[in-house]
Formats: sequence, C-alpha cells, structure tokens
Amino acid sequence: MKRALTLPEVLIVLAIMGTLVLLLGLRLGGLVQTERDQRIEADRALLVTAMEVAAADGVLASDQAALVQGGYLKAPLTNPRTGQAYACYWDGDRPVVLARGTE
Repeated sequence: MKRALTLPEVLIVLAIMGTLVLLLGLRLGGLVQTERDQRIEADRALLVTAMEVAAADGVLASDQAALVQGGYLKAPLTNPRTGQAYACYWDGDRPVVLARGTE
C-alpha cells in the first residue's frame, strides 16, 4: 500500500526548507559585505603603493589620472559600493586614499 504525505507534513517540510534558505541568504549577504570591505582595503593599498613608487621616480601624483598617465596604474580604481573613483592626495610626506561614500 502506498502512503501519501499529509498536508501538515508537507507544510512542516516547507517551513524547514524556508528557514534553511533564509539562514543561507543571511550568511551570504554578510560574505558579500566582507568581500567589498576587503576589496576597498586592497584598492587603498594598491593606490598607496602606486603613489609611493611614482614619488620614488620623482612624480608627485595627486590623483589617479596622473598615476594612470604615468603608467603606475592600468586604469582608475573605483569603490565597489558607490562606483566613484577613490580620492588620493599627499598629506605632507604620506599618501592618503579615501573611498568616497564610505568615510
């Protein structure tokens, strides 16, 4: 004899599956945020390095356009959250990089 699932059993299984999907979605949302933050920090480090290398070559670049034009960057870097280019400048003898929209 074949036995079919009853409506309460099906609803319980759907509720469990829905809860698992919700928890997985929340977890993945946090990972995306962490990845964005890591990308911003990596971009900042890359810009600081490019500015320091340019300065060592005698080029005091105060924006990304000068770094790209001088060959220190392939293309301007943008903030993954806002899509805006990072602002960079020299504060005395140290390079400063700001991620617009996150400061």
